[in-house]
Amino acid sequence: MDIGTATTKAIARMTDSSKLSEKSEVAKPASMIPQTMAECIALQRWVALGRDVAPPTVTKDELARHLKFLAAALPSKAIDGDAGRDRVAVYFRMLGEYTNDAIAYMSERACREHDWFPTPAQCLAILKTYRAPLPDKEVARTNCQAFLQAEMERFHAALRDGTVPQALIDEKPDQWKRIAEEKGWLRLIDGKYVQRLKQIDQAA
Repeated sequence: MDIGTATTKAIARMTDSSKLSEKSEVAKPASMIPQTMAECIALQRWVALGRDVAPPTVTKDELARHLKFLAAALPSKAIDGDAGRDRVAVYFRMLGEYTNDAIAYMSERACREHDWFPTPAQCLAILKTYRAPLPDKEVARTNCQAFLQAEMERFHAALRDGTVPQALIDEKPDQWKRIAEEKGWLRLIDGKYVQRLKQIDQAA
């Protein structure tokens, strides 16, 4: 288990998420990048209990705008209004399962790489190369791990370089303190981790 994952699990336990009902409504935090421990804990709770809503698929109106963009950039057989609506219906049937962002990616690449208005098959070939952004929960989980890793390293640096208040040591996850003990910055006395002040005296 890597340090980031271990620290993430340690903070997850601090939230007591196991005591919360699975039906609890946890609002999505405003930011996916935590700046404080409180924000990290809020993200952890949302990852554990919040709703992860899939991005909506493209609407007919959105697809029509993309097709209009393609028609303005690439030559194709002239069509009247009814045929244009039929074209949107056909393309929507073939491409309607994709998101608006995916269709935008497809239309931009088609303009760069094709000399003529693309067929549905050509559109699908381009869409196979589209890579959707990571889900918000995956982004939040990764960002929390990075934040916790940085916080643990900051805590260890403080132990290495100076005196750390016992109250601050007590509130840190056991995983962080066990690693600090292995590095010689803390020692376990009667079930309590305390700083090795002797090391600080030697470094002075």
